[in-house]
Formats: sequence, C-alpha cells, structure tokens
Amino acid sequence: MGSVIRSKGFCWLASRNERMGIWSQAGGSFSQSNGGLWWACTPKDEWPEDPADLVYIENEFQGEYGDRRQELVFIGCQMDETYLRSELLKCLLTDEEMKNVPIEKWNVAFTDPFPDWSIVPLPAKPS
Repeated sequence: MGSVIRSKGFCWLASRNERMGIWSQAGGSFSQSNGGLWWACTPKDEWPEDPADLVYIENEFQGEYGDRRQELVFIGCQMDETYLRSELLKCLLTDEEMKNVPIEKWNVAFTDPFPDWSIVPLPAKPS
C-alpha cells in the first residue's frame, strides 16, 4: 500500500458473513482477526439490556444487512487516495453478485484467502 504507514478498523468478509473482521496494518505487517459476531447475527436475547446500549446498536443498523459494513482508517504520507479507493473497491462484491447469490451461500460461493479465525471457547465458569 505504498505510502500507508498504518491502517486499522473492521471489515465484513462475504466468506465470513456472521463475523466482524478486525483489520490491523503497521508498515509491512498486516493481520486480520475475528472481532466476534455482528449484532445483526447475534440473537436479540443476547443483546445488552441497557437502553443506551440498545439505542447505540440500533443506530448502527442500515438496510437489510444491519451493522455489517467496512470501516477502515488509513494514515500515511502523500497517500494516493484515488488509487487506494480503487484497489479497495475491487475487493467488494459487485451489485450483480449481491443480487444473484443469496447471503446464506456467500461463505461457499466466494473465495476466502485469509487464515482461519479459530474461536477459542471461553473457560467454563466455576460451579
């Protein structure tokens, strides 16, 4: 990414539709990891009960995909914004792909080049 010094944020991978991807890049190092379920994929009975939290979550929802989206920040010197945007846009599903492939089949319909996001179970609570 040339003049990009740091980038971070979260992303939505079609091949991992239910989980938020955490994006972290510094210099030549890049990682992407599991950020947990999107609220849109979390059963409502597991949502927080605090009214302020619920308002925040509901305000994050837009359209049929809920809170799933890309939100990335790039920091650098003399970055070529047009080039960066064009490269990132190549990563998105096309309108045709979104229209013709049901969301439930994205995880098998689209190539996933990223390493496994193994989910380590939480330790059992002492009884």
